[in-house]
Amino acid sequence: DFLNDRMVGEMGMGEAAKYAPPLVNLALTLGAFGKVPNLAPELAAKAAAVWMAANGLFGYFSTAAWLEGWGGKGLSAVESGMGKLMASTMCGGAVYIAASAFRGKTALECFGAMMGMYALTSLDGLYLSKTTEAMGVDPPKVLFWAAIQAFTAAAVFL
Repeated sequence: DFLNDRMVGEMGMGEAAKYAPPLVNLALTLGAFGKVPNLAPELAAKAAAVWMAANGLFGYFSTAAWLEGWGGKGLSAVESGMGKLMASTMCGGAVYIAASAFRGKTALECFGAMMGMYALTSLDGLYLSKTTEAMGVDPPKVLFWAAIQAFTAAAVFL
């Protein structure tokens, strides 16, 4: 299952879903280490933040279309919900990296920004999009994590 053979195959996704994420990750990681000609580590970090934000936002707000773009079709509410959760983690990573690369924030501030974003997506999944309900997740569990995320962000910024 090194390249997502089982997961990608079970969801009906194509070859792009198998190879594109690790290749993009490899290129941006090598860039961050200064191993890609003409790609400074600072630019690699900015590119990673933009790439993750674009993918994450599209996946979060248009989950079905995003998953279909990777070849996934006819997915259950749980599978679609997990896709939205994955997209939210991409957004969180983008927020973390962007806070440093574009705004010069400390590691602690980057973490606080990411946790604040996660709190918002947790609350969205519970109250607005109701994704977590469709997945069968108990509301108190979602609220527990949203509280931890919000309190963490508050501890950093207040």
